[in-house]
Amino acid sequence: MRVRSSLSLLVVLAAGAACKHSLPGSAGEPVAKPATHGTSSSPVKSLFVAGTTLRFRLYDEVDTHDPEATGPARTEHELVVRVLRVKPLGAALVSELDWGLPADFDWVTPPRLWVLRDNAVWTLDGALGPPKAPADFDVEDAALTAILSSTPPVLRAEDARSLPTKRHCAERRDEGSYGPTLEQLCFDARGLAEWSEENAHGPRVLKIARVP
Repeated sequence: MRVRSSLSLLVVLAAGAACKHSLPGSAGEPVAKPATHGTSSSPVKSLFVAGTTLRFRLYDEVDTHDPEATGPARTEHELVVRVLRVKPLGAALVSELDWGLPADFDWVTPPRLWVLRDNAVWTLDGALGPPKAPADFDVEDAALTAILSSTPPVLRAEDARSLPTKRHCAERRDEGSYGPTLEQLCFDARGLAEWSEENAHGPRVLKIARVP
């Protein structure tokens, strides 16, 4: 009986020692989580998944200065916005959009290049992008880091976290040939909600809004 008890004790001690030298991924040593760039729970994650398609509508309202007109000329166009490509760059993701604009609206310039880092979002082109920065999908890591450190995001990380309950907009105001100009980007619980522009291309209001 004493020999059997001693053997049982040795088995228990050996099992305890084995637990101390368990492989990664076991209860003894958790595996480090892979970086997600903040896309897993962000409402804007659809902008950073290559191949994603989003449905928007373009609204164009222009003052034609026609004395016989009863108001501005208005047109609408359905748009299919596509995420053409996405690449990781350091701690960030860079994406390129195709807004699917009609040929006669190829002068419209909504942001084409986007950056996501730590749940904050930047654009690399347009009035809300960095001044005089090269709008290039192939931007290098050091150049991107310098751009992001000197340019405010269009969506701050803390605002991104509150999107499920609150809409957030970034805007830039200036003066142009046709009066005050305005470019605006808005986000909500479903991600990118709207881009709009006033008086940047003549006396007109342009808006690209997500289809409900």
